[in-house]
Amino acid sequence: MTASRPLSFYAYALGAVLDAGRRVGSGLVPALERTAEELTERDRRSFEARLRRAPVMLVIPLVVTILPGFALLTLGPFLRQLLA
Repeated sequence: MTASRPLSFYAYALGAVLDAGRRVGSGLVPALERTAEELTERDRRSFEARLRRAPVMLVIPLVVTILPGFALLTLGPFLRQLLA
C-alpha cells in the first residue's frame, strides 16, 4: 500500500469484492486475488507516473539556486572589469 492512496480506497475495493461475492455466491479467493493484482498494477502505474515527473520537478531548484550562482561566478569578474 502506498501513501498516494488513502486506506478508504482499499477498504472500498475490499467491500465491493465482498459484496459482489455475497450477491453472486462465488468464491472470494479468485476475486480477491484479481482485485489485489489490479490495485497493485494501479499503484505501480501511479508510482511510475510520479517517477517520470521527478526530473522535471528537480529542474526548479536547479534554476532557482544553482543557475544564478553560476551566472554571478562567471559574469561577476567580467562585469567588475567592465565597470572599473
